[in-house]
Amino acid sequence: MAIEKIKAFAPATVSNICVGFDVMGLAIEAPGDEVLASRHHTPGAHILSCNHEKIPLDAGLNTASVAVQALLDKLGDPQMGIGLDIIKKMPVGTGMGSSAASAAAALVAANALLGEPFRKIELLDFAVIGERAADGATHADNVAPSLLGGLMIIRSLDPTDVIQLPIPSDLYVGLLFPHITILTKEARGILKTEVPMKLFNQQVANMGSLISALYREDWEMMGRSLVDMVIEPQRACLIPFLSQVKKAAYEAGALTCSISGAGPAIFTFAKGKTQIENIGRAMVDVMNELNIPHDLHISKINQKGSIVLEGK
Repeated sequence: MAIEKIKAFAPATVSNICVGFDVMGLAIEAPGDEVLASRHHTPGAHILSCNHEKIPLDAGLNTASVAVQALLDKLGDPQMGIGLDIIKKMPVGTGMGSSAASAAAALVAANALLGEPFRKIELLDFAVIGERAADGATHADNVAPSLLGGLMIIRSLDPTDVIQLPIPSDLYVGLLFPHITILTKEARGILKTEVPMKLFNQQVANMGSLISALYREDWEMMGRSLVDMVIEPQRACLIPFLSQVKKAAYEAGALTCSISGAGPAIFTFAKGKTQIENIGRAMVDVMNELNIPHDLHISKINQKGSIVLEGK
């Protein structure tokens, strides 16, 4: 008997990671999105429901349905129909990869429903098509780690070439989400199209030394390397309290503290759970002093990515 419904989960992400604009990202354990994929009598991908009022139900505009439609097109069965119920369990416009998580979960659920005609890595091409529906840009720094897990570099999308980097066993991530919204299109729109050579050189050096530090588990080098010379200085104006949060995080022992994706989420790294909890409390204290509603997520790096939750 054919399975009629499959539910999948995809985690939130931190992208850019200071030195890898549009090409580096990592997955965290929670929060994330869930998508229920079911067989549909009408061909194509359809959004049946979503519990978030800002998410488009138009199948041509939703990252989840656009991604699944790309899968169906590649499969080449014009009669196949998939319905999607999106259960948002993370906020939208946060710098936490919300649209990417929906696309990744939808693909994993739909692929499982169809008997897994594609390997997980092959779903990434469809996920990138879905992500393009969110902000018009082609990048995979959110959707690749949300789908595949881990800490990743996206070397190329044509052809797809992604690398999972080593993760020190005691590396923890703190992710502070202030309850304000910054749309990715807005955050991309303020970026300059040219970068001074001096800053470019330093950014490349920082990225190279970060990768070396991960392989060597050199915590001191990791901290020295995680400095954004290019993107954060341009986007900091969108988060007026960023400097205060960073100051508190560094004083509490953070390896780094910077904008996650387009913001307003702010991430930090630390060695050990006790240290990241101390840093988290310091960041939360700033939010409380400023009377800004917020959430804090503390996590190790999620190395599984999107997973099937249930099917029947």
